[in-house]
Amino acid sequence: MKKDVVELFARTGAYYVPTLVVSVMESYFMTTMNPHDNEKLRRFVPHAKLDAEIHEHNRWFMPHEVPAGYAQPLGDIVRAGGKVGMGSHGQLQGLGSHWEIWAMGGAGLSPLEALRAATATAAEAMGMADDLGSLEPGKLADLIVLDRNPLVDLKNTNSIRYVMKAGTLWNGDTMDEMWPTKRVRPRGSWEVPH
Repeated sequence: MKKDVVELFARTGAYYVPTLVVSVMESYFMTTMNPHDNEKLRRFVPHAKLDAEIHEHNRWFMPHEVPAGYAQPLGDIVRAGGKVGMGSHGQLQGLGSHWEIWAMGGAGLSPLEALRAATATAAEAMGMADDLGSLEPGKLADLIVLDRNPLVDLKNTNSIRYVMKAGTLWNGDTMDEMWPTKRVRPRGSWEVPH
């Protein structure tokens, strides 16, 4: 990305939401992260759907081949005073957003900047900063509780212990409701042995 484009974002206050996972990054993560064997993902996504998504990506990457150049302009924009938000374009529900955050932090943004892009700046970009994007009195209680620190390793965004939406708390592994009412989530037909 040329300097004039970086300055355009910085000076106009426009938001850059790159959806890196739509480019080669989705194929990269499909081949290096092996979502087929992800137990949690398989709990929530029917096996046939997951296989179809995986087989759409027939490229193969070595772990060190992440195209860092895709994320580099993000850091340039943020350091110039611009705004970068996160969107995953609906790619592979359950992991697409995590992959986008990981790609953003791959070379362009620091872990804190990538997390800010996925939360506060994304809420701002959608015009929802009064309700979402940060933990403050008066905002919706939509948050995740992690087992590991994403500032140490962005891949820790996937260590979800609890999910809270509008004040209701769920187990992050099973999505069984924990509070205010204990309730087991109805299982999908793909989860029931035939």
